[in-house]
Amino acid sequence: MKKIFTAGFLSLLALSAQAKAPSQRIIDSCLSTDSTSKSVRYAHTKNFSVNEIKEVDDDHMGAEKLSTVVEIGKDTFGVWTSKAPKGYGLVYNEKEMPLHRVIRLDNRYAPVELNLYKSIYGIAREGSNSYLCVTFNFDGLGESGSYQNIRGVYLVDRTARPFKAYYAAGNISNIEK
Repeated sequence: MKKIFTAGFLSLLALSAQAKAPSQRIIDSCLSTDSTSKSVRYAHTKNFSVNEIKEVDDDHMGAEKLSTVVEIGKDTFGVWTSKAPKGYGLVYNEKEMPLHRVIRLDNRYAPVELNLYKSIYGIAREGSNSYLCVTFNFDGLGESGSYQNIRGVYLVDRTARPFKAYYAAGNISNIEK
């Protein structure tokens, strides 16, 4: 019995260790879509295969949910929308997460909707941690002038089960390389 309890406790410790928030080095690399530290390896999706963007209309039980998903190698990432209140969220490898459950890395910025067609995709690794980075400019604001330096990013922990998603935003001109 003690062995089972000890094994279970160690498993929980391992899972909680995997699910820690990304380091500031990872966040900066994802925001700037480049490695900003020697300890972070960032790879653009040009090194991966963005296979296709799929739209799936799921009218299951009257939910009228639309999912848009990008396939990046073995990973899939996307968004879903529905007419229900709080009807927006993320999809990672067929698992859904409402936007209000995304972990905010900075309380100044709430997670926002993103345009998958205009996003930049990459993988950032630091040690045994691996994150799918989905970086984007804010529609309207981030498309011209100095506002092009303001970006948002979703970071999906590729090792956590169930998946964990984080959100950050920042000015990339303030990131040291």
